Amino acid sequence: MVPRLDGRLSGFKFALSKTESCHGRADPQPMLGGSPVNRPMKPVLAKTVVTTVLPLVLLALLEGGLRLVGFGTSFDFLVSENGRDVYRTNPHFTELFFPASFGLKPATLRLTKEKAPGTYRIFVIGESAATGVPEPAFGLPRQLEAQLNQGESSPRVEVFNFAVTAINSHAILRIVQQAIRFEPDLLVIYMGNNEVVGPFGPGSTLAGGPRPRWLVKTSLWVGETRVAQLIRRGLEAVQSARRPVQEWRGMEMFTRNAIEADDPRLEGVYANFQGNLAEMLALSREAKVKIVLSTVAVNVRDCAPFVSRHRQTLGAAEMTAWNHCVANAARAWDLGERNQARSNLEQALAIDPAFAETHFRLARLLEVEGDLRAARSHYLEALQRDALRFRADSRINDIIRRVVADYPVTATLVDAAKELGADAGSSDSPAGAGLFFEHVHLRWEGNFRLARLIAPAAWAALAGEHAPHRAWRESAECAAVIGYTELGQLAMARGMWGLTGRPPFTGQSSYAEDRGRLQKEIATLETKLADRAAISAAAAKIEQALQRAPADAQLVFQAAAAQLIAGDYTRSLELNDQLASGLPSSPEAVAQRAYILQKLGRVQEAEALLLESARSAPFYFQTHNLLFELWVSTRQFPKALAYFAGLAARMPEGARSIYAELLARSGNWAAAEQEWRAVLQRVPDDESALGPLLQHLQRSHEQQSALELMLKAYSYNPRNFVNNSRLAQVYEARGDSEKTVLYLSALAESGPVNARLYLDLATHLEKLGRHDAVPVALAKARRIAEVAHDEATLQQLTEISARGSR
Repeated sequence: MVPRLDGRLSGFKFALSKTESCHGRADPQPMLGGSPVNRPMKPVLAKTVVTTVLPLVLLALLEGGLRLVGFGTSFDFLVSENGRDVYRTNPHFTELFFPASFGLKPATLRLTKEKAPGTYRIFVIGESAATGVPEPAFGLPRQLEAQLNQGESSPRVEVFNFAVTAINSHAILRIVQQAIRFEPDLLVIYMGNNEVVGPFGPGSTLAGGPRPRWLVKTSLWVGETRVAQLIRRGLEAVQSARRPVQEWRGMEMFTRNAIEADDPRLEGVYANFQGNLAEMLALSREAKVKIVLSTVAVNVRDCAPFVSRHRQTLGAAEMTAWNHCVANAARAWDLGERNQARSNLEQALAIDPAFAETHFRLARLLEVEGDLRAARSHYLEALQRDALRFRADSRINDIIRRVVADYPVTATLVDAAKELGADAGSSDSPAGAGLFFEHVHLRWEGNFRLARLIAPAAWAALAGEHAPHRAWRESAECAAVIGYTELGQLAMARGMWGLTGRPPFTGQSSYAEDRGRLQKEIATLETKLADRAAISAAAAKIEQALQRAPADAQLVFQAAAAQLIAGDYTRSLELNDQLASGLPSSPEAVAQRAYILQKLGRVQEAEALLLESARSAPFYFQTHNLLFELWVSTRQFPKALAYFAGLAARMPEGARSIYAELLARSGNWAAAEQEWRAVLQRVPDDESALGPLLQHLQRSHEQQSALELMLKAYSYNPRNFVNNSRLAQVYEARGDSEKTVLYLSALAESGPVNARLYLDLATHLEKLGRHDAVPVALAKARRIAEVAHDEATLQQLTEISARGSR
């Protein structure tokens, strides 16, 4: 038998072999007690202590000291309110991901750590689409709560809105980590739109990404320490002396952050999303909390790509051929020659299949022809290739489905993308303007359908698979429960009008169509509510909803706002008084109260409230706007000038135009012009500065200077409706048909237009001898006139057609 070698001996031999000299023998080692004598370790240990351990100890002591003296803030999603067992959403939560100056924060809510006996508790978690933008009072959380609470015999279901605008799965994971400690029976997660453009994404406005998940977690852990907050505060103090704070400008901030479909960084995005989602489900399983997880529905039919990019290998000759095909397709489409348009679009795609806009236009044509399956395929291809990635794509939804399948006991899938028409497997019509305002934010009907999809899954998770069947509420009944009236509908439409009036929306080929549809909706609602009786009737409906749920703080706020619009300021103030018992203090509630007090003539009280709110929440800009209105209405110009001079120095993006207006009102036109020009230096088509400055220059007979500003604004944003209208008028007055055609064409693509504009365009094209373009302009005029039932214009078009045939 061969003896077995001792492992220690063979290891010793291996160690010796490593120390053999070039002569094949081990270097001699002095021996003491059978062991080699090691060199002294004390200097090495001392160096390690000095360079590593001691700094860590000092940092730990500094961290403890800062916490002891109360320095810094918590970035938890929920924080104790006044040290009690009552918690509120933390307005500082987002400051771990964005500058505080962005003003992004969770909805203001209050809850106890332990839920009330006999109730179910649901947290809806996600991004702005889950929040309910543009009006959270009518979004998914509110509609889901209305569906799940039916009759006094059923257990009460509390639904809390834990969704936050602009965040993504990195932030949502932190919300879930804390939320599961507050006794939820169910989490409803609806997320996926912001993975590329949100925190740590490659399309983010801040630090580029994606970063590995471990690095994201480490940076967040470090960022919330008091030492890091101390360093950050010091850096901000130094930087604020050099440059003002950065302010939130919505999606316009992302316009240069294109990420193409074949960008290798997307794989890191998908990996992070899958890892974060899997961790959320694992945490919930460990806490024995059920989850309803939905795929993300987006607008594919009525949302043209934000940015289309050609394939990088496209040659010059191919580009020429592609441009020829696209131009011919556009002309054929305008003239109603669909076969010719389709042929040219298909040729363009054969040359360059990467260009998202071509897929979108072909999809629209195919849908008109009734080929819904092919249309859906191209709509989804346009979505996938859109280089400004504000919408969840098919990979995101596939990850959601796959991860849910790994947690069959904990998680239930609701496939909203498929059910609402935003998926290749959908049987419904392609998701469009009937459900969405723009790319991802849902109308009332969209939120209603999403809530109806989620409600049965949520109820089964709460009450068990064998729970009694429920007859779910219809849209009108749901509206009555949560106080949705024409006032709410108008608030949503107006809110979306403001959100979509800037880039990147202005760059979409569907922009004019989208703006026209929204303007018509707003005009219809404003006509309905022009009658004071209609406003009072809407306010009464909200009061009726409040009578059924008197503790509903959201309804209290709505009712106060409705009575304010109706002119019943006393009742509005009574309702605002009730908010303190249901909600923590918020700048929104303070602003409402101050406005009511001003209407009641209690100006000093209103001013004091607003000034205090401006100190505690400086980045809620509505407070500053109300101060401006209050001081102007009471003619306190010196006070207003002093206040807004300081504010403009700190936050010029939001305050400079107001400060300029105050300077102009006080007669200091030179200083006002300087401020307006400073605003336009940053955003050349900012109408709050451009409009008044142009008026000032025209009064001063500086027409050329005014024209230069308009042209600079056009270069910055060729789809600014107001500016294009001005330019068209200027050049038409000068008799310059070439430039008039240019800016009339731009105007037609900039927003809601009437048939008369295309008639004017046809007239100028005729003057220029561009006879081939005249029929296109006339065809567009006819289509608009037919939709608008504009009989006078239709008659004029018939006469023009008759003259042409002769």
